[in-house]
Amino acid sequence: MYAKIFEQIYDSSIAEDYQVRHVFMDLLVLADQTGVVDMTVEAVARRTNVPIEIIRKSLLTLSTPDPDSRSKEEDGRRIVPLDDRGWGWQIVNFAGYHKIKNESARREYMKDYMRKRRAKKATVKQALTPINPLDANVKHVDVDVDTNVDKDKTNSAVEDTAFDVLWKAWPGKKGAGKAKLRMKWKVDKLDSKAEHVMAVLAAMKKTEQWRKEHGKFIPMLSTWLNQQRWDCDIADITAAPKRKTVDQILAEGGR
Repeated sequence: MYAKIFEQIYDSSIAEDYQVRHVFMDLLVLADQTGVVDMTVEAVARRTNVPIEIIRKSLLTLSTPDPDSRSKEEDGRRIVPLDDRGWGWQIVNFAGYHKIKNESARREYMKDYMRKRRAKKATVKQALTPINPLDANVKHVDVDVDTNVDKDKTNSAVEDTAFDVLWKAWPGKKGAGKAKLRMKWKVDKLDSKAEHVMAVLAAMKKTEQWRKEHGKFIPMLSTWLNQQRWDCDIADITAAPKRKTVDQILAEGGR
């Protein structure tokens, strides 16, 4: 067992005799979870390495009524005998000491928990800072992110940034959920083709097919990715093409 000793014990009435205070602090450590010190005087002296005369004198003081005690339970006594056998004591108000110890431990735990939580949030915020996936200077960044955080928000910030840019830039309906499309992006390894995908998207935004009737013929992003409509030449989009793109054919009613 152990006991957490608080500074207020130095302001108590037993602090007038440092030997009594010392013995009482030892008893708090020796007590079981209910506050019982089931030991003989000789055993206490051996365990604490304190002369038995001091132990006897201190036990007598601690078991005597004390009108100056903060607790009025048992007339201010700190300990009471378990029975008439001459040894074994119950520490008065031990439950109060135990509660203080637990409350203090809880406060310390919560303080440490909040510190770690703030550190975790700062790490996640750094991981989610947008990075231009088309920047040739950005190759890879290792980010230490707690695995318990929402994976859709932190899933390898650099790897997923290209998809995030596409998601935000898409002008029409997106179709399937973001997480599902993110997985499609990763399975098809489109990070290596992100620059071309974004170039095709930019070109398609300028076409008549996508602009007509307020974007009525803009496909859903899920369809565009699943059918790999981005896999075409930019020249076929910007120039008068000899071969129509899938989007052009669909916009013209399949002709």
